Amino acid sequence: MKASLVIGSALLAASLSGCHVTHFETVHQISTEGLQQGLKDAAKEKQKIELQKVECQGPLDGKLGATQKCTVIDDEGIHYDVVVTTTSVEGKDIKFNYSVKQTSN
Repeated sequence: MKASLVIGSALLAASLSGCHVTHFETVHQISTEGLQQGLKDAAKEKQKIELQKVECQGPLDGKLGATQKCTVIDDEGIHYDVVVTTTSVEGKDIKFNYSVKQTSN
């Protein structure tokens, strides 16, 4: 039996694909597509799992503590809710961690 997605968190550095302006302040962000790929890469690297599907509700802002909700399906077909949180920002380099909650088996 393959190992299910480990419940916990892992760190991952991700690249940016855009930014937006809020009150004349530039806020870098990880695009929705970049975040989805980042979660796939993190699961493969940290837990040795190929995710079947990843969907995020939007981009992740490069502001400390910013969050984004995603859903994933692991290699055994188990569904999870994932909350991604920005942990550090250095220029355009945004790092995040994620917490996982199983929603079906």
